[in-house]
Parts: sequence; structure tokens; C-alpha cells
Amino acid sequence: MVALLKTSTPKLLETIHDSINKNDYDTIQRTAHNLKGSADTLYAQRLSQAAKQLQLLAQNEAQDSIQSAFDDVKEQYQRLLREFNH
Repeated sequence: MVALLKTSTPKLLETIHDSINKNDYDTIQRTAHNLKGSADTLYAQRLSQAAKQLQLLAQNEAQDSIQSAFDDVKEQYQRLLREFNH
């Protein structure tokens, strides 16, 4: 399951990044929801919460806050990778 997260998450993050640039809130919301589900499967609560926050911001089309929420998602993903590598 960890291997799947390591291979699928970069693709999800790229999709979110591209969607932010296009103001494509539906794709951001859907992709953040998928990422949250993956994080929940691994009990990665910080990543799950960050993805949930991004999902909610996209749902509300909160353009001013989405980038910082996405930065938090990326940070939580990197933190999770460090934990798995120890």
C-alpha cells in the first residue's frame, strides 16, 4: 500500500497543480478527495486533513487560499515519505 501511495501521489499532486493554474475547482476537489482516501487507508491523518481542507476550499472556490492549502498537502506528503523511510 505504501508503494502505491509513493507512485500515485505524485500524479495526483501534478493534477492538482495543473488544475490550480486553470482554476479547475471540480478537478481539484475530486483529486483532493482521492488523495484523502489514500491517506485514510494508511492512517496518515495529517495528509488526510490537509487534503480534506484543500477539497473544501475547492468546493467553495476559495481561490485565495487554495495555493497555501496545496503547499500544506505537499508538505504533509513529504513528511509522510520521511516517516516511511526511517
